[in-house]
Amino acid sequence: MSHRCILVLCAVLSTVLDVNSQPAQYCPDRWFSHVTGGTTTCLWLSNEKVSWTSAHTWCNIMQGNLVEIDSPALNSKLAMLITGKLNGKYWIGLTDMEAETAYTWSASRRPASVHNFPPGQSIGDIHKNCVHVDEKGLWGVESCKAEFWFICQRKI
Repeated sequence: MSHRCILVLCAVLSTVLDVNSQPAQYCPDRWFSHVTGGTTTCLWLSNEKVSWTSAHTWCNIMQGNLVEIDSPALNSKLAMLITGKLNGKYWIGLTDMEAETAYTWSASRRPASVHNFPPGQSIGDIHKNCVHVDEKGLWGVESCKAEFWFICQRKI
């Protein structure tokens, strides 16, 4: 096991333990809270770059999933959190792996109701099926094998 995997595994185990020990209304340590319409979503930004599939797996291990951005407010919150942490690209849970250009969220299987692809962004490349968000809140499509940081969510 590589040094990077050990660091990620330690962070994940620590987070899982925190998740299990927190009262239901609070986000675990190292998770950020986002409240919309009375629903609290806990957000966790990784410190390691991994493929989209690995990010999906890590979020599941932490009892969550890759973030589903369902409002401009959440997209703005993520941009703010990214700017305060490690600028760059972060995987989110949106993909068109099942049907080209039919983007759905990996956990809920719902189509995206909002998006923030910049004007002119090509979203129909058969070799690019996974979506990331950056510090400006802009979305992009890349190969799922590319390695970026990632954002997990848990609704409480």
